Amino acid sequence: MKKLTLLIITLALFTLAFADTYFIGTGTSTSGFCPFYGYYDYSWSKAIWTAAELTTAGVPANTPITGIGFYVGNTPSNYTMLDQRIYVRTTALTSYGTAQDETGTGYPNPAYFLPLFQGNLTYNGGGWHYIMFTTPATWDGTSNLELLFENWDGEYVSGYPTFRYTSTSPNYMMVYKYQDDSFPAVAGTSSYNRPNVAIITPSTTPPEAPVLSLPLDGATGVSITPTLSWTAPTSGAVPTGYKVYLGVSTPLTTPFAETTTLSYTVPSANALQYNTTYFWTVSAYNENGEGPQADPVRSFTTMLDPTIYTMPYTESFEEGNTDGSTNIANWTQAVGTQYTSQYWTANSSQTTYNRTPRTGIFNVTLRYNGEAWLFRPVSLIGGTAYEFEAYARQDGAISTDATLGLYYGTEPTIAAMTPITGQVGLVNGDYQRIYGLFTAPTTGIYYLGIKGWININPWYISLDDVTIREAPAEPEFSYSPTSINFGFLMQNIPSIPRNVIVSNNGGGTIHLESSDITIIGPHAAMFSFDPANLPVDLTAGLSVIIPVTATVTTEGPVSATLRITYNETNYDVALSAEGLSEGTVIIGTGTEDLSLPIEPYYGYSYSQSIFLQSEINMTDRAIEKIYYYWNGAAATVNSNNWTVYMGHTSNTSFDSGTSWIPLSELTEVFSGIVTLPDVEGWIEIVLTTPFTYNNAYNLVIAVDENADFYDSYNEYFYCTSELKTNRSIRYYSDGTNPDPAAPPTGTPVAGYPNVMLKFQEETPPPLPVELSSFTAVLTDQFYVQLTWISQTETNLSGYRVYRNENNSLNNAILITPTIIPATNTSQEHIYTVEDREVENHSTYYYWLESIDFNNSQFHGPVIVVVEGNVPPVLPEVTTLNNAYPNPFRANNSTKIEVGIKAGESGTLTIYNIRGEIVKAIKVNEGYHTIIWDGKDSKGNVCGSGIYFYRLTTPSLNQTKKMVIVK
Repeated sequence: MKKLTLLIITLALFTLAFADTYFIGTGTSTSGFCPFYGYYDYSWSKAIWTAAELTTAGVPANTPITGIGFYVGNTPSNYTMLDQRIYVRTTALTSYGTAQDETGTGYPNPAYFLPLFQGNLTYNGGGWHYIMFTTPATWDGTSNLELLFENWDGEYVSGYPTFRYTSTSPNYMMVYKYQDDSFPAVAGTSSYNRPNVAIITPSTTPPEAPVLSLPLDGATGVSITPTLSWTAPTSGAVPTGYKVYLGVSTPLTTPFAETTTLSYTVPSANALQYNTTYFWTVSAYNENGEGPQADPVRSFTTMLDPTIYTMPYTESFEEGNTDGSTNIANWTQAVGTQYTSQYWTANSSQTTYNRTPRTGIFNVTLRYNGEAWLFRPVSLIGGTAYEFEAYARQDGAISTDATLGLYYGTEPTIAAMTPITGQVGLVNGDYQRIYGLFTAPTTGIYYLGIKGWININPWYISLDDVTIREAPAEPEFSYSPTSINFGFLMQNIPSIPRNVIVSNNGGGTIHLESSDITIIGPHAAMFSFDPANLPVDLTAGLSVIIPVTATVTTEGPVSATLRITYNETNYDVALSAEGLSEGTVIIGTGTEDLSLPIEPYYGYSYSQSIFLQSEINMTDRAIEKIYYYWNGAAATVNSNNWTVYMGHTSNTSFDSGTSWIPLSELTEVFSGIVTLPDVEGWIEIVLTTPFTYNNAYNLVIAVDENADFYDSYNEYFYCTSELKTNRSIRYYSDGTNPDPAAPPTGTPVAGYPNVMLKFQEETPPPLPVELSSFTAVLTDQFYVQLTWISQTETNLSGYRVYRNENNSLNNAILITPTIIPATNTSQEHIYTVEDREVENHSTYYYWLESIDFNNSQFHGPVIVVVEGNVPPVLPEVTTLNNAYPNPFRANNSTKIEVGIKAGESGTLTIYNIRGEIVKAIKVNEGYHTIIWDGKDSKGNVCGSGIYFYRLTTPSLNQTKKMVIVK
């Protein structure tokens, strides 16, 4: 075979730089398999062109074939494939069979072919791409030709070319094979899709005219360093190069530049003028001369001067932009090396995935798998410091998934950029301030650069409010946000902290301490800040985070103001929240789309989610309503037919796709229409059958959505991810409506939908006691007699009485340490207590506590004034006598006599051996016998041991000892 091949194909020992072209194939469909498949590390393909096809195309016999061309159907950008190889031989085959040898799908041995080319190939744009052979070959005019193409690049990179083909059915005239990691020298797959081919032979004529591509005729707003592109002539001789004609008037007679590629970019060193109309065309040439210019000549107008001359300057993307366009007014773009298909896009209509503008109605966004730069010229003064800031955010929680960086340079190119901030990780939530300082070395025109990078995990980066200005020498106080709304909160449960960020946008130093921050307003006690990062000294460009938390203790809206005082100026942050009613529980705070509890983008869905007892903690109360948080991207019409089930479970997760909780363990609580509007917020579902939660097990909620057809992909309920626990399981389909009684295999999900549970109000039990009277009167002995009358008593343990000298129950003294037993009868009963520890000329407040088996209820206060008409006999000096008996036994009592001279008052205080106050009794002028029953002020029995009693008056401070024995 090798000898036969060499006899039929004669070598041409010279290379021709000009050619005629003959085309075989007119199909417009595309495939990447042949000749070179860039989607895998390695590949090969082989194809047959018959002598009849070559003759019909006009290929002359016994003429050197100097190259080959293929029509690229897509638009790769500077895509280079390394070590590409082409071989040729004659063959008696007119098509390939099914055998796994060289007559069919087998890999042919290159040793039996004549090598034509080995080298690197670069594809830039679509149209015909020509490969000139290193070693041309001559066709004898009668033989069929078989070509072998090998891709030895060894690395896969996205953006590979695809090629137009023409079907050869029913004959297999192409075979291909691809593989990663190593070259696949094994049998491949046969195909009808043979690529269209251009056969190149020597020519003595110049090429025909190219076809102009971009910019379009009459284009406006074109860059001053535009890229002009065209496609090769579709007939005639093959060009070896192109001449670009560009000027401000016609006719165009002098070439502006020459190139061997299908595009030309005006260099920044020779940039065009702003706001100027230019004319352009291209001609092709080879060694036989220059061909005609592309006709008609096109024109374009360059953009207005985007250079920033006046500062401060803020770009909010509000002027000159069109929603959905990647032509960002006054900015040029470039894509990075890792991701090359996504550009910054103007946005004024999308709000999902955190795409709402920070200010105004416009921002710019960068979609996932994107790496794109924005450049804009700015006039800077050498030696002057400048501040460069931007605000950005993403819709995911992992900062390494999306970054943004600020740069500057002398050219609007990636290579010319110098980092100011480097890439800064972005997170979900409020817009994040990216800030940096830089100094221009010399006066002149520079370029601001903003690089966004995002992988496949989040959806978008949003960018807004880009500012450049001279850095001030003095401190400049800046803070954000100016208001924080914590939204709906459960009572007595602290919110997730929200951050107030204070920055020094000037020079010098801002000193801030915790004492500079206060919270004022009607509900100030419900808000707090964490001073962990204070005190702080903020030099130029630095910031400090002050976390703020809300803990509401009431139902309804609450508000306050966090006030930061710096340099005698107040900077206020409005704080607000709304307390949910008692019996309302919210679980989940995330904003992720986990296709739970339903997936609107599919026709049918069924899901189950587990909510933990520790998250609910409501004892024996019925759930009467549930809510899910809807993103409000649009109103749905095909996702509204819901059936909801609830149940108890000891499970905390779903281990596999078949771990559904059986329907027999669930209770249907709702079936009907759930309206999902184009407004973000909680969607209420009133249960037709309230579900009583036992607070012992976890709660499972299942949702079955049965409406036919589907809604938009960007509509969803907010969900919360959980790192390792599959708290949910889901199934969705367009064709299969899952049966909750026998659901198909689903997908476990590490997360759950945000849910709000509304429990029914507790019905208060009947009061254990009904009082008809509670009074306090002064006796003839100047004691206070307390009397209360009960009409009925049920399950009542008894009563306690408290006394204070002001109208405050909080620090009132228990005067009946031993509970007064209740009678628990339905008959009227009268109770009396006499308080002898009262002083003349004093006012006393009394409360009665009725105690049942679970809780208690207070009555009162009733007020009595102690006023005696007979002047008492007063001691001449203040005295403290010994306690008697001393020692005394626990559960008994001892007496302590004191005398207080006229005009004095004091306190008798009892301490334990650790110096802790056990009980304190106020005494006025006169003689007093204090009876201590060995109990503290709360009625608790004191243990055996040594105690001290101390009388403190203006004329006497005396301490004595007493002992309680077992």
